[in-house]
Amino acid sequence: MNKESKLKKIVEAIFKVTGIDLKTAKGRKAKIADAKKIYFYIALRKAEMTLQDSAKYIGMDHSSAVHNNKKCADFLETDKIFKDIFDKVLKKIVFIYTKKELRDIAAETLRDYRALKLQILYYDEVERLKAEIDKSSKELEGIENNYKKAS
Repeated sequence: MNKESKLKKIVEAIFKVTGIDLKTAKGRKAKIADAKKIYFYIALRKAEMTLQDSAKYIGMDHSSAVHNNKKCADFLETDKIFKDIFDKVLKKIVFIYTKKELRDIAAETLRDYRALKLQILYYDEVERLKAEIDKSSKELEGIENNYKKAS
């Protein structure tokens, strides 16, 4: 897949998720700025494009690309809504993952599922044991009361 095709797919995915066409969008509204951050981050890290090429594709300069790319990394760590939008865009782009990455994602998902299932089993067992302890404590309390009455 050539450079332009990759960038076009990223722009299309962002449009599908946000409704913003980066080739025509102008202004500093947060929604537009966020879309640009996502675009540059994905273009650089997932599509292995240069910031200069990706900036040129949507009519921006290299320094804006550098700024938006850095900001995206910050937002991914601190803004859950931004991260959700970012993840939705990534899911719309097929070419960014290699077979190995897809296998790794699947394996990680399976590990997470198994770990979660195990946590649920442990939680259920802890709840069962708590109930058993409560029942035993009440029985012991009853025995102690009967012993005190008998004494």
